[in-house]
Amino acid sequence: MKIWSAVLEGPRNPDQKELVGIKEPRNELIKWLSDKDGDVSKQKLKIISIVGFGGLGKTTLAKVVYDKLHNQFHPRAFVSVGRNPDAKSVLKEILRELGYDSSATSLNEKHLIDELHKLLRNKRYFLVIDDIWDSSAWYVIQCAFPVNDCGASVLTTTRILSVADDCCKHCRGYVYKMKPLSDQDSRKLFVNRIFGSQEAGLDVPEEISADILKKCGGLPLAIISTASLLAHNPRSRWDSVRNSLVSMFEGDQDELKQMERILDLSYRHLPHHLKTCLLDIGRYREDYEIEKDTLLREWVAQGFVSRTRMRDAVDVAEDYFYALINMSMIQPWTMEDDEVETCRVHDIMLDLIRSKAAEENFNLVINGPEVVAGEHKRVRRVSICYDGEQDGAILAAIKGSLSHVRSVLLFRGVTCAFFFGIEVCPSSSPPSCCM
Repeated sequence: MKIWSAVLEGPRNPDQKELVGIKEPRNELIKWLSDKDGDVSKQKLKIISIVGFGGLGKTTLAKVVYDKLHNQFHPRAFVSVGRNPDAKSVLKEILRELGYDSSATSLNEKHLIDELHKLLRNKRYFLVIDDIWDSSAWYVIQCAFPVNDCGASVLTTTRILSVADDCCKHCRGYVYKMKPLSDQDSRKLFVNRIFGSQEAGLDVPEEISADILKKCGGLPLAIISTASLLAHNPRSRWDSVRNSLVSMFEGDQDELKQMERILDLSYRHLPHHLKTCLLDIGRYREDYEIEKDTLLREWVAQGFVSRTRMRDAVDVAEDYFYALINMSMIQPWTMEDDEVETCRVHDIMLDLIRSKAAEENFNLVINGPEVVAGEHKRVRRVSICYDGEQDGAILAAIKGSLSHVRSVLLFRGVTCAFFFGIEVCPSSSPPSCCM
């Protein structure tokens, strides 16, 4: 989990971020990937798979290593697979990250693999394949990675040990089992996230921090979420928050259920306007890198932003965006000139958002041209994920069972388009210029 230990009264302080407990695993992975074994030209392909429970920070560790080794490899790419893997889309995304032209969208799976082979052959490439849930997807994707003597490396992340083993089976493989934070690092992260520094938190009541950290179990995502909740409440309410958290975990519960309850508590403490914006983010595809500027325009277009005479609506929307970052609901992903350019949503958080959206009939996520059931007839916001061969079926769905919808996100393979105030026109496919 990426940690942004900013002073919460001033939400745009990306320079004050600090990653806690990441140094040792980062150095271990970098040492293994950078080990030259003599002449670089004699190195075989290396594969490392980071494995561990959701919320441990696998993706953050992979990105820290990727950024640190940025200048040692060329070409490079960082892509995500997700729970509903489409190997063809992942291969296209790798090509796009490597700078391949857009004609790749028309290639079939075999040709995509062949093109990647040509691009990577005799190169010291470095690829991160994030969030793999199924070995079958890996078996297809790995066919695109040539085994050469140039010191190339592939880093994968997964929650499933058998998948990690499969990733490392045929090359110089190393499975790295990620561990929860130590008690010391857990407290450091907890205090830093509330106050912005370790010293400022010396007066945190021991009984409050001890009870909360015990329930968080060393999981960074849980610690950050709870600390953010305390940071947005006066100290007079901290004991109440602690009691709410402790009472939620009476009896035996698995780690995932505990995590969901912690995040649910944080969600319930959001102000209404931030809940609305967060629910809207639930329409984005799992592991999707969301562009901030695009997201802000969507919020303004849909009327989620309070308008004032003194400020532009997009500026107000940007305040909402940074508030969600500071409350650990979304994760900053890429930066430019000290400003967040893109964000992502942790998949555990995404599950929570989508369940809340379903409860409130707020939006609907559809995979392919499904027929919308009667109970969703009042839904006005929809996202549709499909491949490029279903344009006609998607248009038919929008004309038919989705005719009541006013706002649509279309995920066509790895591309995304936003449509608002939809009026169905008699064309044969969604507007290609917007895809």
